[in-house]
Amino acid sequence: MRVRGVPVLLVGALTGCSAVFGLEPPISADSGMPVGDGAFLPDGSCAMGYKLDGDMCVDVDECATATDDCSTEATCANTTGSFTCTCGPGFAGDGRTCTRVCTTALLYDDCPAPSSNCSNIMQSTYVANAATGLGLAVQNGGDSDEPAFRTLFDAGNFDLLIIDASRTGLDPATASRIATWVNGNGRAIITFWDLDNSTTGMTIRSALGGDPSGNYTSPQNVYLDPNAQVNLFDRLEQLQSPLTFTNVMVDDGDTVAPQTGQIVARHLSSTGSSAIAITHTGHAITLGFLSLEATRDADADGKPDVTELYTNMIGYLCGY
Repeated sequence: MRVRGVPVLLVGALTGCSAVFGLEPPISADSGMPVGDGAFLPDGSCAMGYKLDGDMCVDVDECATATDDCSTEATCANTTGSFTCTCGPGFAGDGRTCTRVCTTALLYDDCPAPSSNCSNIMQSTYVANAATGLGLAVQNGGDSDEPAFRTLFDAGNFDLLIIDASRTGLDPATASRIATWVNGNGRAIITFWDLDNSTTGMTIRSALGGDPSGNYTSPQNVYLDPNAQVNLFDRLEQLQSPLTFTNVMVDDGDTVAPQTGQIVARHLSSTGSSAIAITHTGHAITLGFLSLEATRDADADGKPDVTELYTNMIGYLCGY
Protein backbone atom coordinates (compact mmCIF):
# COMPACT_ATOMS: atom_id res chain seq x y z
CA MET A 1 0.00 0.00 0.00
CA ARG A 2 1.26 3.53 -0.79
CA VAL A 3 0.45 7.07 0.40
CA ARG A 4 0.60 9.31 -2.69
CA GLY A 5 3.30 7.07 -4.05
CA VAL A 6 5.36 7.01 -0.81
CA PRO A 7 5.85 3.58 0.76
CA VAL A 8 4.30 3.20 4.20
CA LEU A 9 7.62 2.08 5.59
CA LEU A 10 9.04 5.52 4.81
CA VAL A 11 6.33 7.38 6.73
CA GLY A 12 7.72 6.29 10.09
CA ALA A 13 11.16 7.37 9.04
CA LEU A 14 10.08 10.86 8.08
CA THR A 15 9.59 12.16 11.64
CA GLY A 16 11.59 15.23 10.80
CA CYS A 17 9.31 15.97 7.83
CA SER A 18 5.89 15.38 9.38
CA ALA A 19 4.72 18.78 8.16
CA VAL A 20 4.82 17.41 4.63
CA PHE A 21 1.77 15.35 5.51
CA GLY A 22 0.00 18.15 7.47
CA LEU A 23 0.74 16.53 10.89
CA GLU A 24 1.84 18.30 14.11
CA PRO A 25 4.96 16.87 15.75
CA PRO A 26 4.53 15.23 19.15
CA ILE A 27 5.56 17.28 22.18
CA SER A 28 9.12 16.40 23.02
CA ALA A 29 10.21 15.41 26.50
CA ASP A 30 13.05 17.86 25.99
CA SER A 31 10.61 20.80 25.72
CA GLY A 32 9.57 20.69 29.35
CA MET A 33 6.11 19.40 28.37
CA PRO A 34 6.37 15.59 28.42
CA VAL A 35 3.75 13.75 26.39
CA GLY A 36 0.86 12.69 28.62
CA ASP A 37 1.88 14.66 31.73
CA GLY A 38 -1.28 16.76 31.48
CA ALA A 39 0.59 20.07 31.66
CA PHE A 40 0.03 21.04 27.98
CA LEU A 41 -3.61 21.00 26.97
CA PRO A 42 -4.94 20.41 23.41
CA ASP A 43 -5.90 24.07 23.03
CA GLY A 44 -2.31 25.11 23.64
CA SER A 45 -2.83 26.34 27.20
CA CYS A 46 -1.28 24.94 30.36
CA ALA A 47 -3.09 22.87 32.96
CA MET A 48 -3.86 24.31 36.40
CA GLY A 49 -0.72 24.53 38.45
CA TYR A 50 1.43 25.34 35.42
CA LYS A 51 2.10 28.48 33.40
CA LEU A 52 3.33 29.05 29.85
CA ASP A 53 6.96 30.07 29.64
CA GLY A 54 7.92 30.43 26.02
CA ASP A 55 6.95 27.12 24.46
CA MET A 56 6.99 25.24 27.76
CA CYS A 57 4.54 24.67 30.58
CA VAL A 58 6.42 25.15 33.82
CA ASP A 59 5.32 24.54 37.41
CA VAL A 60 3.84 27.43 39.38
CA ASP A 61 5.19 27.70 42.93
CA GLU A 62 1.95 28.66 44.67
CA CYS A 63 3.72 28.99 48.02
CA ALA A 64 6.28 31.49 46.73
CA THR A 65 3.70 33.49 44.78
CA ALA A 66 1.14 33.49 47.65
CA THR A 67 -1.50 31.95 45.40
CA ASP A 68 -2.11 29.04 47.74
CA ASP A 69 -5.13 28.83 50.02
CA CYS A 70 -3.37 27.42 53.08
CA SER A 71 -4.42 28.56 56.53
CA THR A 72 -2.26 31.20 58.17
CA GLU A 73 -1.53 28.53 60.79
CA ALA A 74 -0.31 26.06 58.16
CA THR A 75 2.89 25.48 56.20
CA CYS A 76 2.68 25.48 52.41
CA ALA A 77 4.87 23.05 50.43
CA ASN A 78 5.11 23.23 46.66
CA THR A 79 4.63 20.09 44.57
CA THR A 80 4.72 19.59 40.80
CA GLY A 81 1.57 21.19 39.50
CA SER A 82 0.11 21.75 42.96
CA PHE A 83 0.93 22.30 46.65
CA THR A 84 0.14 20.88 50.08
CA CYS A 85 -0.92 22.55 53.33
CA THR A 86 0.06 21.17 56.74
CA CYS A 87 -1.25 22.61 59.99
CA GLY A 88 1.46 23.83 62.32
CA PRO A 89 2.25 22.62 65.85
CA GLY A 90 -0.69 22.90 68.22
CA PHE A 91 -3.24 22.93 65.39
CA ALA A 92 -5.26 20.24 63.63
CA GLY A 93 -7.13 20.23 60.33
CA ASP A 94 -6.73 19.74 56.60
CA GLY A 95 -4.28 22.62 56.19
CA ARG A 96 -6.85 24.89 54.61
CA THR A 97 -8.61 25.12 57.95
CA CYS A 98 -6.54 24.74 61.13
CA THR A 99 -8.03 24.71 64.61
CA ARG A 100 -6.14 24.85 67.90
CA VAL A 101 -6.01 21.46 69.59
CA CYS A 102 -6.20 23.18 72.99
CA THR A 103 -7.62 26.62 73.63
CA THR A 104 -8.46 26.59 77.35
CA ALA A 105 -7.00 24.86 80.38
CA LEU A 106 -8.95 24.30 83.59
CA LEU A 107 -6.57 24.44 86.54
CA TYR A 108 -7.17 23.35 90.10
CA ASP A 109 -4.35 24.12 92.50
CA ASP A 110 -4.21 24.29 96.26
CA CYS A 111 -1.32 26.72 96.53
CA PRO A 112 -2.03 29.85 94.53
CA ALA A 113 -0.28 33.19 94.74
CA PRO A 114 -0.15 34.90 97.09
CA SER A 115 -0.63 32.32 99.81
CA SER A 116 0.91 32.35 103.25
CA ASN A 117 0.15 28.63 103.52
CA CYS A 118 2.60 27.95 100.70
CA SER A 119 5.34 30.39 101.64
CA ASN A 120 4.77 32.38 98.44
CA ILE A 121 5.61 29.43 96.21
CA MET A 122 3.10 30.73 93.63
CA GLN A 123 2.17 27.28 92.36
CA SER A 124 -0.62 28.52 90.10
CA THR A 125 1.60 31.14 88.51
CA TYR A 126 4.24 28.60 87.49
CA VAL A 127 1.66 26.33 85.89
CA ALA A 128 -0.47 29.08 84.34
CA ASN A 129 2.59 30.75 82.79
CA ALA A 130 3.33 27.54 80.90
CA ALA A 131 -0.23 27.32 79.58
CA THR A 132 -0.57 30.96 78.59
CA GLY A 133 2.84 30.83 76.97
CA LEU A 134 1.42 28.29 74.53
CA GLY A 135 -1.62 30.41 73.77
CA LEU A 136 -4.12 28.76 76.13
CA ALA A 137 -6.56 30.68 78.28
CA VAL A 138 -6.54 29.50 81.90
CA GLN A 139 -9.55 29.08 84.18
CA ASN A 140 -8.47 28.68 87.80
CA GLY A 141 -10.61 27.06 90.50
CA GLY A 142 -8.89 29.11 93.18
CA ASP A 143 -7.25 28.55 96.54
CA SER A 144 -8.49 25.06 97.42
CA ASP A 145 -11.95 26.21 96.37
CA GLU A 146 -13.28 22.88 95.15
CA PRO A 147 -16.91 24.04 94.75
CA ALA A 148 -15.70 26.81 92.44
CA PHE A 149 -13.58 24.31 90.54
CA ARG A 150 -16.51 21.92 90.15
CA THR A 151 -18.70 24.75 88.84
CA LEU A 152 -16.13 25.50 86.16
CA PHE A 153 -15.72 21.81 85.39
CA ASP A 154 -19.46 21.28 85.00
CA ALA A 155 -19.69 24.26 82.66
CA GLY A 156 -17.23 22.60 80.29
CA ASN A 157 -15.52 24.83 77.74
CA PHE A 158 -12.02 23.55 78.40
CA ASP A 159 -9.66 21.21 76.52
CA LEU A 160 -7.03 20.44 79.14
CA LEU A 161 -7.44 19.60 82.82
CA ILE A 162 -4.56 20.33 85.20
CA ILE A 163 -4.78 19.17 88.80
CA ASP A 164 -1.94 20.32 91.04
CA ALA A 165 -2.85 19.31 94.57
CA SER A 166 0.27 19.34 96.71
CA ARG A 167 -0.87 20.13 100.22
CA THR A 168 -4.60 19.45 100.77
CA GLY A 169 -7.03 16.62 100.23
CA LEU A 170 -9.65 16.37 97.50
CA ASP A 171 -13.38 15.94 97.98
CA PRO A 172 -15.01 12.77 96.58
CA ALA A 173 -17.07 14.96 94.24
CA THR A 174 -13.89 16.52 92.86
CA ALA A 175 -12.12 13.17 92.54
CA SER A 176 -15.12 11.74 90.71
CA ARG A 177 -15.04 14.52 88.14
CA ILE A 178 -11.32 14.07 87.59
CA ALA A 179 -11.82 10.34 87.07
CA THR A 180 -14.68 10.92 84.63
CA TRP A 181 -12.58 13.28 82.55
CA VAL A 182 -9.59 10.93 82.46
CA ASN A 183 -11.71 7.86 81.68
CA GLY A 184 -13.19 9.78 78.76
CA ASN A 185 -9.68 10.26 77.33
CA GLY A 186 -9.68 13.96 78.16
CA ARG A 187 -6.25 15.58 78.14
CA ALA A 188 -5.01 15.81 81.72
CA ILE A 189 -1.95 16.43 83.89
CA ILE A 190 -2.46 15.13 87.41
CA THR A 191 -0.45 15.79 90.56
CA PHE A 192 -1.90 14.65 93.88
CA TRP A 193 0.34 14.26 96.89
CA ASP A 194 -1.97 11.63 98.43
CA LEU A 195 -2.54 9.52 95.33
CA ASP A 196 -1.94 6.36 97.34
CA ASN A 197 -4.83 6.86 99.80
CA SER A 198 -7.77 4.43 99.87
CA THR A 199 -10.50 6.96 99.09
CA THR A 200 -10.15 9.86 96.65
CA GLY A 201 -6.63 8.79 95.74
CA MET A 202 -7.93 5.38 94.74
CA THR A 203 -10.67 6.98 92.61
CA ILE A 204 -8.12 9.03 90.69
CA ARG A 205 -5.38 6.43 90.38
CA SER A 206 -7.84 3.81 89.17
CA ALA A 207 -8.83 6.15 86.36
CA LEU A 208 -5.19 6.88 85.57
CA GLY A 209 -4.44 3.18 85.39
CA GLY A 210 -1.79 3.22 88.08
CA ASP A 211 -1.09 1.56 91.40
CA PRO A 212 1.05 4.03 93.39
CA SER A 213 3.30 2.82 96.15
CA GLY A 214 6.44 3.97 97.91
CA ASN A 215 5.22 7.12 99.65
CA TYR A 216 8.07 9.66 99.84
CA THR A 217 8.70 11.92 102.82
CA SER A 218 11.47 13.83 101.07
CA PRO A 219 11.78 14.77 97.40
CA GLN A 220 13.57 12.31 95.15
CA ASN A 221 15.52 13.56 92.14
CA VAL A 222 13.75 12.71 88.87
CA TYR A 223 15.75 11.36 85.93
CA LEU A 224 14.84 11.03 82.27
CA ASP A 225 14.29 7.41 81.29
CA PRO A 226 16.63 6.94 78.28
CA ASN A 227 14.33 4.26 76.86
CA ALA A 228 11.23 6.46 76.93
CA GLN A 229 9.48 7.10 73.63
CA VAL A 230 8.50 10.58 74.84
CA ASN A 231 11.12 13.02 76.13
CA LEU A 232 9.50 15.56 78.43
CA PHE A 233 12.91 17.00 79.29
CA ASP A 234 13.64 18.22 75.78
CA ARG A 235 10.64 19.30 73.74
CA LEU A 236 9.77 22.98 73.66
CA GLU A 237 12.00 23.70 76.65
CA GLN A 238 15.17 21.97 77.79
CA LEU A 239 15.47 20.70 81.34
CA GLN A 240 18.47 19.21 83.01
CA SER A 241 18.25 15.61 84.15
CA PRO A 242 17.88 15.04 87.02
CA LEU A 243 15.08 17.39 88.02
CA THR A 244 15.88 18.54 91.54
CA PHE A 245 13.68 19.84 94.32
CA THR A 246 13.43 21.97 97.43
CA ASN A 247 11.76 20.18 100.32
CA VAL A 248 8.81 22.23 101.59
CA MET A 249 6.17 19.57 102.27
CA VAL A 250 5.89 16.55 104.55
CA ASP A 251 4.48 14.09 102.00
CA ASP A 252 6.40 14.51 98.75
CA GLY A 253 4.63 12.14 96.36
CA ASP A 254 4.48 8.50 95.38
CA THR A 255 5.89 5.98 92.98
CA VAL A 256 3.65 5.89 89.92
CA ALA A 257 3.16 2.36 88.60
CA PRO A 258 1.01 2.42 85.46
CA GLN A 259 -0.61 -0.84 84.42
CA THR A 260 -0.67 0.41 80.83
CA GLY A 261 1.04 3.25 79.00
CA GLN A 262 4.66 4.14 79.55
CA ILE A 263 7.08 5.46 82.16
CA VAL A 264 9.06 8.44 80.89
CA ALA A 265 10.95 9.54 84.03
CA ARG A 266 12.14 7.82 87.20
CA HIS A 267 13.04 8.53 90.80
CA LEU A 268 16.63 8.39 92.06
CA SER A 269 18.18 7.13 88.79
CA SER A 270 17.38 6.53 85.14
CA THR A 271 16.36 2.96 86.07
CA GLY A 272 14.64 3.72 89.39
CA SER A 273 10.97 3.70 90.35
CA SER A 274 8.51 5.47 88.08
CA ALA A 275 8.08 9.24 88.56
CA ILE A 276 6.18 10.36 85.42
CA ALA A 277 3.77 8.13 83.54
CA ILE A 278 1.80 8.68 80.34
CA THR A 279 -1.41 6.68 79.97
CA HIS A 280 -4.74 6.68 78.12
CA THR A 281 -3.14 6.60 74.65
CA GLY A 282 -1.11 9.70 75.34
CA HIS A 283 -3.92 11.77 76.85
CA ALA A 284 -3.03 11.66 80.57
CA ILE A 285 0.21 12.43 82.42
CA THR A 286 0.66 11.54 86.10
CA LEU A 287 3.38 13.02 88.28
CA GLY A 288 4.65 11.10 91.28
CA PHE A 289 6.20 14.20 92.86
CA LEU A 290 5.15 17.72 93.82
CA SER A 291 5.63 20.27 91.10
CA LEU A 292 5.71 23.14 93.62
CA GLU A 293 8.96 21.67 94.97
CA ALA A 294 10.57 21.83 91.50
CA THR A 295 10.79 25.62 91.37
CA ARG A 296 14.55 25.85 90.94
CA ASP A 297 16.15 27.16 87.77
CA ALA A 298 18.87 24.55 87.34
CA ASP A 299 19.98 25.71 83.90
CA ALA A 300 19.88 29.40 84.88
CA ASP A 301 17.82 30.42 81.87
CA GLY A 302 15.42 32.58 83.87
CA LYS A 303 12.60 30.01 83.80
CA PRO A 304 11.73 27.81 86.79
CA ASP A 305 12.15 24.11 86.09
CA VAL A 306 8.50 23.45 86.90
CA THR A 307 7.31 25.95 84.27
CA GLU A 308 9.57 24.34 81.67
CA LEU A 309 8.29 20.89 82.59
CA TYR A 310 4.67 22.02 82.30
CA THR A 311 5.41 23.70 78.97
CA ASN A 312 6.72 20.40 77.65
CA MET A 313 3.85 18.36 79.08
CA ILE A 314 1.18 20.71 77.73
CA GLY A 315 3.03 20.83 74.42
CA TYR A 316 2.98 17.04 74.21
CA LEU A 317 -0.71 16.72 75.05
CA CYS A 318 -1.72 19.56 72.72
CA GLY A 319 0.39 18.62 69.73
CA TYR A 320 3.28 21.08 69.89
